[in-house]
Amino acid sequence: MEEKNKNYSCHSKIEHSDHIFTAHTGNVSEKSRVISEIFEEGRYVSTRMIDYEIREEELQSEIRYDFLTEVAREFHLDVADEIEALFSISKKIKERKSSESHYQLGVILLNKNFLEEAEHHFKLAIQKRPDLIRAHFGLAIIKLRDRKPDAAVKLLENCLDSSKDYPDYFNFIGVSYLLKGNYSKAIHFFKKAVNINQNFVESQFNLGVAIYFSALFGVNDEKSIGLPARVTIYLKQLMAKKKYKTVEWKDRFKEVLHVTRSQNYSLIRDELLKFVLGITNLSSEKDKIYEFFLRFLFGGREIDAEHIENFHPYFEQLQKEAPKYPDIWNDVGVFNLIKSRSYLMKAIDVFHKSSNLHDGNGEGNKYYNLIKGKETGMLLLLRAILKQQY
Repeated sequence: MEEKNKNYSCHSKIEHSDHIFTAHTGNVSEKSRVISEIFEEGRYVSTRMIDYEIREEELQSEIRYDFLTEVAREFHLDVADEIEALFSISKKIKERKSSESHYQLGVILLNKNFLEEAEHHFKLAIQKRPDLIRAHFGLAIIKLRDRKPDAAVKLLENCLDSSKDYPDYFNFIGVSYLLKGNYSKAIHFFKKAVNINQNFVESQFNLGVAIYFSALFGVNDEKSIGLPARVTIYLKQLMAKKKYKTVEWKDRFKEVLHVTRSQNYSLIRDELLKFVLGITNLSSEKDKIYEFFLRFLFGGREIDAEHIENFHPYFEQLQKEAPKYPDIWNDVGVFNLIKSRSYLMKAIDVFHKSSNLHDGNGEGNKYYNLIKGKETGMLLLLRAILKQQY
């Protein structure tokens, strides 16, 4: 195959209500990577990536570029399907009374950088439950992503009385003051965060950055100020955390490590600040679990067995990490019911084919008539269970 055919690319337009997205996906074979970039009306939103492996035997012969093309095509379709599902969920739950469903969807949208839609759901969550502090935090993070630290500080100061025990609160307001250039206040709040939780790695890292920025302030020769050891120490601890094990984060860590070893001090400051904003987010061990249930309930298109299996590792991992929490076992139980329904639907389809091959006679027809329609009742049962939560 000619060199020019090694790399595959495609793009899709996704229109939903007032939003028009485009997803551009390309396979970069020399890096064994597929990259998909998402834009909203020309404005960059986010990047998704996956790495793939070429089997050793293929390295000794001609690489199957048709395989690489298929990997990229499937990833592109998954990215487009995810956007379509999230905005379908967004539209369907706007009238729902559950503050938790709006909050969880807001978190998912925030972490995927769909800021306008995330803000809408955080506000709906607050409207239905004003004391839902995490939703206020979500709004503040959106202001920080938009580089509006004054607005973030105002939002956070309004919920101080309810947040004194939250290390996240002090971390978020510390980031706000870091962005404002008030390093002494940033240091003060980061110290409060780590005093509450010594293992809060993000805030420990941010404290190192604030100390470094404070030391640089007003210095003529920036080369005389070394990067605090704690910045590198906690950067490596962040790298070890499971939540940062994605392809995208692997690249970000590589980039920030490279820049901090350079002599370009202006670039170092910019890169560290960008990185601090990147790790300023809302997350929990159950983000993927919430995403799955919301997609099942409100995502529009039926989730097929293959997509269901893609979520299996998240439920399995959570079950291992929190075996004493009953709500985790409930989530796993509902997930297994959903999986069972997908296999029931497959069985019905197979029995139907068997029945057709026997002209409506034989055991296939007997089993088909016995269980046809049962998947509808199971679907209603599952939705009734989940709607109690969402």
